[in-house]
Amino acid sequence: MSQEFYLTSPFKDEVLDWVASNAADQNVSLIVQGSHGLSKEAFLLLTNDEVFFFKVKNGKPWVEKRILITNYSGMKVLIGTLQMSFENEDGKSELITIGLKRNQAREIQTIVWAKVKQVLDKKKIEEQTDNGSEGEVTTKGTYIGQFTPESGVQFYERSSSKYSDRKLSNLLQPGGSPIKVYSNALESQSKIYKIDNFVTADVIFDGQTQVSRRPTLTRMGLLSPLPGSALLAGFALGKKETHDDREVRVVISHPEWSLSIRVKPSDLGPAKSLASQINSIADSKTRPVKKENSVNALEQSDKVSKLKEVKILKDSGFLTSKEAEQMKKEIFEG
Repeated sequence: MSQEFYLTSPFKDEVLDWVASNAADQNVSLIVQGSHGLSKEAFLLLTNDEVFFFKVKNGKPWVEKRILITNYSGMKVLIGTLQMSFENEDGKSELITIGLKRNQAREIQTIVWAKVKQVLDKKKIEEQTDNGSEGEVTTKGTYIGQFTPESGVQFYERSSSKYSDRKLSNLLQPGGSPIKVYSNALESQSKIYKIDNFVTADVIFDGQTQVSRRPTLTRMGLLSPLPGSALLAGFALGKKETHDDREVRVVISHPEWSLSIRVKPSDLGPAKSLASQINSIADSKTRPVKKENSVNALEQSDKVSKLKEVKILKDSGFLTSKEAEQMKKEIFEG
């Protein structure tokens, strides 16, 4: 879970500025402010790939250590400090120490360890996947392209022209996990999702559906007003003069699963093109041969798909709880 701790330092903007310039493609999941030796202020940043340790020297923050999470070797709380140990490229141990109150250090230790374990487990899965048989690899088909998520740093960097106006919460909002597209399947977080005739890919730009293979609930919910609602189609929001809070989200739906990812506004064109290719592949797939009561089965699958899409829209902030409940009611009654 993305969190921030004790950020009261006047140097925090300079630290975040450095991260935006040097690690824009990484998602920041934890920012901690503490102390280190004679330096009253020190910062620990945890991303999806690395740990950054900043100290303030001569009135300026500087990076003392930048270490890959995969080199992690241990962590402990000792006399009001959090100590993390890593192995460098030479196999020698390196230590990061940040001063915190004991209860604070314990809390952060739990969060850091959960993140490190997630990264290490993911690496292990990827290594097992890479070492799989050729048959498992070829079932995905030919590689076509990839949806790349916008990191929290990139979202934070474009959210305003002035640091004083930027929302720190934007920094802690990763866009999701990459989605690789093949001619027969999708791959995300080392899981394979088969593309069949029931798959639909939508690209939603500030509430407006840009690509859709057929009229789904996503399109209906975003392009028409809700019953009893004065909201305009698409829930489009006015732009602030110095802010760029636009959102481009790709939603790929199936009766049994769904994937969602936020991409950079500058990637809208490629995202639309790739989504269209997914829809074309899905349209080329043959539906299963109809059996007895197959019509009812398809209707049930359609309802399940619509309910999942409502959940995605609600979780993405496009629908309020009240609006989501109304749409669910209409699905069950339809």
